[in-house]
Amino acid sequence: MKLSEKIKSLRKGAGLSQEEFGGKAEEVVLSDIAGNTELDINSDVLIKADSFSGKVSLNQIGAVSAMYIPAGKTVSTKARGVRTRIICASQELISPESKDLIELNGIESELTLIFE
Repeated sequence: MKLSEKIKSLRKGAGLSQEEFGGKAEEVVLSDIAGNTELDINSDVLIKADSFSGKVSLNQIGAVSAMYIPAGKTVSTKARGVRTRIICASQELISPESKDLIELNGIESELTLIFE
């Protein structure tokens, strides 16, 4: 499924193995997502990951975003591109062995992971 449009809020929860969104969004809510989710959002975005398993890829250029993840969930992270970085105060919840991956791709972008 691919959606391309300007929206304020995007809710995804279809339980499909591949989700993709391209466009502008201020907020994205991920619920009951399994498999690969790709978000191509060239604006600052707030991502609320209520429940997911698999890979979430955020592709951005010149954006500062945040992702809320349920407390206690462990994830692995990967930042790729030029001057991209993932910030996380709860380093004990970052595990290279986790099957759930948060990936930031792009140029001059930052993603802050918040576990709550």
